Amino acid sequence: MSNNAHELSNRLLNALDSNYNVVDMQTVNEIISILEKFNITKELLETTRLGKHVNELRRKTADPTLARRAKVLVKRWRDLVIPVVASPAHTGNNNNVLSAVACTS
Repeated sequence: MSNNAHELSNRLLNALDSNYNVVDMQTVNEIISILEKFNITKELLETTRLGKHVNELRRKTADPTLARRAKVLVKRWRDLVIPVVASPAHTGNNNNVLSAVACTS
């Protein structure tokens, strides 16, 4: 799987210019489609820098559909790397519910 992620990263970079502008839209769409189905690890994201590349692509593209797909992909990867932390208010509500349950037991 590691070689595939590195290969995808290299193919993506080859389909973009040095400023992350799309030069081969067909290849970029193909790679984004593959990445949307690809189970990636935090380590692969770090070594391939795919998150950075896809996010820069998202910022530079004039294609709104491609930008939306890239944004969803980056958000999914962000959630993988940085788990959602419950807010203090949310945690407090859970504690109150737990306390109420403990008092009735």
